[in-house]
Amino acid sequence: MQDIEGLWADFARPIETADDYIASLRGRRMNIYFMGERVPEPVDHPVIKPSINAMAETYRLASERPELGSVRTEIGGCQTNRFLHVPTAPDELVVKHEMQRELGRRTGTCFQRCVGLDAIGTCHSVTFDIDAERGTDYHRRFLAFLKRAQNANIVIGGAMTDPKGDRSKPPHRQRDLDLFLRVVKRDENGITVSGAKMHQTGAVNSHWLIFMPTMRMTEADRDWSVVGAVRVDAPGLTYVVGRQTNDTRVVDGGELDAGNARFAGQDRRAIEGFIKSGALDSTKARRSQMTAVMEKAVEDVKQKNGMATDAALQKALQEEQADLDQYKNGLKDQITILKLVNREVKSGVVLSEEEMDTLLAVG
Repeated sequence: MQDIEGLWADFARPIETADDYIASLRGRRMNIYFMGERVPEPVDHPVIKPSINAMAETYRLASERPELGSVRTEIGGCQTNRFLHVPTAPDELVVKHEMQRELGRRTGTCFQRCVGLDAIGTCHSVTFDIDAERGTDYHRRFLAFLKRAQNANIVIGGAMTDPKGDRSKPPHRQRDLDLFLRVVKRDENGITVSGAKMHQTGAVNSHWLIFMPTMRMTEADRDWSVVGAVRVDAPGLTYVVGRQTNDTRVVDGGELDAGNARFAGQDRRAIEGFIKSGALDSTKARRSQMTAVMEKAVEDVKQKNGMATDAALQKALQEEQADLDQYKNGLKDQITILKLVNREVKSGVVLSEEEMDTLLAVG
């Protein structure tokens, strides 16, 4: 097993340009299959290459418009791609949004880094909260990982969706226990995980993957409640590239329309792997916190509008051709956005600024 320095040795020189990024994907000898055949070099594969081109645009944008595609980060102490940055202010969230819009205009497809970006932000927040409650050192370790990633300017992908199997049963009751990624061994080196992840657009185009649970877990599912990071080319990982409706038109020949032939995104499945890390606890506390905020929000709305019961609120909503569940979901979204951006969001939810301050204080 490689030590930490060995895991990062080939990233001693940071990736700077789109060409640097594409070159960094060559020669990794990964175990990749497409339509039943092994792919020896994905960079040269005509079906996979368009998705690599799309991700390369995230580097080209950072070179051409550094104020939009890159950012100076305190964690790494360097200029790095904005997809590796944890936003710390409302304005940074706005710039991130504009960056994603510009990449959408350039590629017309998925540029494959959004799940990794969200995983970074979530891990940054949740590890801090767990350490504060449990006295663990997850946050320090995560920051050490992120610092290396930012200095190397690599791509971090997100691996979340499990195959699931029988969806009426939790992970520990599945016939095949590997239908959800799980810990199968713990020792002085860390943990060994086994299982699979699905629908990972851009997985083989990344350098590292952050894997995380795909659903609510219970104490009985503790071995499946694991978050960690693994190199994409780690021994023991196998990738199956999924099909899209027109992806082979680029190799069929003729003049048949190949759609967006330059930029694309392919679905991948990853199977099995090893990680030197520890498991993270679940986010049960955060879920309970949001539930409390939601309950108070609904009560405040009813009180402001003179409604004593949910039924009265439901009746009023029906007159507006809406139902209570839709209303609560809209309210939840608004609270989440306000907590992140701290800006007014106009909608049909009747809440004063004072009430929002009260709700956010509870959150």
